[in-house]
Amino acid sequence: MRRRWYLIAITLLLFASVCVSVFFKSEPTTTTKAGAPVGRDPLLWPFASDSIWNMPVGANAKYVDASIGSRGFGTDTDWFITTKASDPLVPTYAPPTFGAGRCAGTAPQQQAQWHLEAAQPLHVPSNLIIADAINANGIYSTPNNSSAFLEPDGKTLVSFNVTTRCKAGDPLYGNWFGQSNLYGDGISGGHGGSALSSIGGSIRVGELLNDQPIRHALKIDIWGNWMHYDAVNGGHRWPAPLADGGAPNQYKGNNPALVMGSLLTLPTNATPESLGLTSPIGKKVFQALQNYGAYVVDDTGGDYNALCVEQQAQVEYKNTTGHAIEQDQPLITDFNKMIANVKVIDNNSPTSIGGGGTPRVSLAPPFATGTTLTTTATTTTSVPTVTATSTTSVPTVTATIPSTPVTSKTSLRNNIGISTGNNHSTANYDGGGFSYAAETLSKAGFAPGKTVHSNGFTFTWPKGNAGTSDNYQVLAQTPSSALSQITIPVSPVTKATMLAFLGSATNGPTQGNTVITYSDGTRQTVKVGFSDWTLNGGKAISPTYNNKIAVSLPYRNKQVGSERVTTYVFSVAVALSPGKTVVSVTLPTIVSQGALHVFAVGTK
Repeated sequence: MRRRWYLIAITLLLFASVCVSVFFKSEPTTTTKAGAPVGRDPLLWPFASDSIWNMPVGANAKYVDASIGSRGFGTDTDWFITTKASDPLVPTYAPPTFGAGRCAGTAPQQQAQWHLEAAQPLHVPSNLIIADAINANGIYSTPNNSSAFLEPDGKTLVSFNVTTRCKAGDPLYGNWFGQSNLYGDGISGGHGGSALSSIGGSIRVGELLNDQPIRHALKIDIWGNWMHYDAVNGGHRWPAPLADGGAPNQYKGNNPALVMGSLLTLPTNATPESLGLTSPIGKKVFQALQNYGAYVVDDTGGDYNALCVEQQAQVEYKNTTGHAIEQDQPLITDFNKMIANVKVIDNNSPTSIGGGGTPRVSLAPPFATGTTLTTTATTTTSVPTVTATSTTSVPTVTATIPSTPVTSKTSLRNNIGISTGNNHSTANYDGGGFSYAAETLSKAGFAPGKTVHSNGFTFTWPKGNAGTSDNYQVLAQTPSSALSQITIPVSPVTKATMLAFLGSATNGPTQGNTVITYSDGTRQTVKVGFSDWTLNGGKAISPTYNNKIAVSLPYRNKQVGSERVTTYVFSVAVALSPGKTVVSVTLPTIVSQGALHVFAVGTK
C-alpha cells in the first residue's frame, strides 16, 4: 500500500510510505565467542557508524510530546537489490502512471535534466520482477516500491520510487531519486515524502525473531493529519531534505516539532512494564525505539502508523509464525502503547545526532574485515526541489482526505458483489466466489439506481447492472492493500445530524476508523462496522455494531448455482458534528478482519 495519488516536490507523482528491502544474507556481523559484534556486513548493517541510522539517542536529548493520535498499524515495503557487472544494463524510464500500467512508454527521467547519471542505464538482474500496480478483480494496490540498487562497485546506491518491472528482461520503471554510498551517511534515498533512505532503518531478516537486539534506528510513516506545516520549516526538518509537495494542505497537525524527518523515541523513564507491553516482538521494537529512535519518513495518507520492514523479513515472519506482522495482534497492541508515549527529540541535528551527549548504547562496530570500504563520508547526490505538474489523470483515490467532494462515485467502486442468475462468475463479493443475487435484490426493491430506505435513511442503490463494480471494498490490512484508501463524496445536506452507511462485511464482522470531512475543512473520525453478510452463516443471533437490517434475502449465488443461506444488507448510522455540513467520507485503511463493503451513504 499504498494507495493514493499525490504530487510531491522533485518528481512526478511520488507516493508516501513504503520501507522494505529485498536482500538475502545470513549474519550481519562477525562475533566473538561471547556473541558481541566485532564487525558488520554492510549489506545487512549499512552506513557509517555515525550515520543517522546507527547513532544511538544521546543523554542530552530534549523531548517534546509527539501527540500522534492514530492507533491503526501497518507495515510497508522497500527493495534492496545488489547487482553484478554481468547483469545486463537496462534503460530506466519514468512510469507513465501511478496506477496499473506502470511498465509502458519510454519517458525519460525528470531528474536527467539536472543529473546526467539519471539517464544512464542500470545493471539489473535479468530475472528481477517488481509487480505492477493492480486495479482488477476487487483489488486496488498501488505500492510505492522505494528501492535501492547497489551497483557492481559494491558501494554506489541508486534510488528510485514507484519502482516497477513487470517482466524479466524488461526496462526498469521508476522515478530516479539520486545516488548515495553504502558506507556513507545514509541520508538520501527514495522515500517520496522525505527523500530519506530506501534501506536505512528497515527492520531486516531475523531482527524480529532472533535473540539479538535491533541495533539501528527504525523508520515509521504517520498520517499527515498529525504533521505540522508552516512557511518557515516547509513541513520538514533535518535530516529530511524535503516534505510532500502537497504538505501545505496535506499536513494538518499543530505540533511544530512533528514533521518529516522528526526523530521519535521513548524517554529513559519508560519501561516495557510501565507501558504494559506483553509481546516479545513488541519489547524488541521498544528497545530499538528507546535506544535509537525512529525517523518519520512518509505520510501514510490514512489514520494509521506504518513500521518499515524488510520484505524478506515479512516472508520470514509469516513462514515462522503463520501470520503476517501486520496481523500480529499482541504486537499491534504493544506498538499502539508505544506510539501513545513517543516523544520528538527536538535537538536532533547534524552536530548532535540523537540529541548529543553520552549515547544510550555503544556505537556500531567497524565493518568486518574484507568489506569494500573506500570512504565513510562521500557526498551524496542531492535531488533538487522541483515541483512537477502531472499530465496524467489523477484517480479519485487520494493521499489525504479532500475538503471538497470528488466528482465520481462509480470510478471508486472496486468490487463486484452482485451477479445475475445466468452469469454468476462475473461477481466475487467475498473472495470465495459468492455474491448477492440480483433477482432477489430487485424483488425486494433494491434494483439498479432505485431509492431504498433503512432506519429512516434514504439511499440510492448502485446504478450499474449486475456484473459491474457496485461497492467500495476495504480489505483487512495486507501488504498489497495496506495503503489503499477510498474517499466517497456525500451530497451536502445542511443541518443534517446523522450519517449512515449501507453495506455489509464478508468473512466475519469487521470495523475500522472512518473519517468524515466537513465543508469547513474539519474532520471527524468515527468507528464504522458491519456484520457478516450471512450473520456468520446463520450462527450469529443478531447483527453487531448497531447494524439495522436493510434487506433480508433467501439465498446468495455461487460461481455455479446458489446457496440457500439468509443473506443481508445492513445500515449503520453515526452522529455528525453539530452545525456542520458533511461533504465526504473516507473509508478505513485498516479493518479488523475480512472485508468491509459499502454500497451507498446517506444523511438525515
